[in-house]
Amino acid sequence: MRLGSARSSVRGSFLANVDYQNIALPSQLKNYQEILTLICKHETEAVKEMMRKLSITEVVGIRGLNMEINDIGFENGPVETLMWNPLHFAVYFQNLELVQYMVKDMRINLGLTAPKSNAESEKDPVNTDRYPEDKLLTLLLAYDRKDPQLLKLLLDEGYRIWPSKSIETLLTERLNADIAELTDDSTPMVNVLA
Repeated sequence: MRLGSARSSVRGSFLANVDYQNIALPSQLKNYQEILTLICKHETEAVKEMMRKLSITEVVGIRGLNMEINDIGFENGPVETLMWNPLHFAVYFQNLELVQYMVKDMRINLGLTAPKSNAESEKDPVNTDRYPEDKLLTLLLAYDRKDPQLLKLLLDEGYRIWPSKSIETLLTERLNADIAELTDDSTPMVNVLA
């Protein structure tokens, strides 16, 4: 007598039949989701209290909230936030108080926390020489949000980690694009570090 496999009795692939909406997340992941959601809602005190209560000392590993954002000027098309950490969300949502809390009070490692994650999927390129904007994701978000206080804080606190050549190139491109948009002219007008 030949026994069928467990899959043979299920129509289609097992994974295709799983209802992921009803799978309970481990409590740590639930906490991470809640922290990120609170940041999006600008619930600063609730985020700080939750981080204190959970004794969170670093934020680089807090990820998992996947939103699709369409209003980031330096990206071509929608951006998924699955690999963003609390610092990225706080800068995107222009929460200066929370960024100051993470940078100054928690003393997070900006060198690890501020850049884009190495990869959002296994197919993503991980080449910061070819993609220097990945090193500057947090700065670019602050610039894109047109928030000078956030930009100043990040530049002041992270001046040792930001590669100056990348800043020069990328900000020159951004400034020239902004000026061209304002003046309706495509002639480069700015040389940042000249």
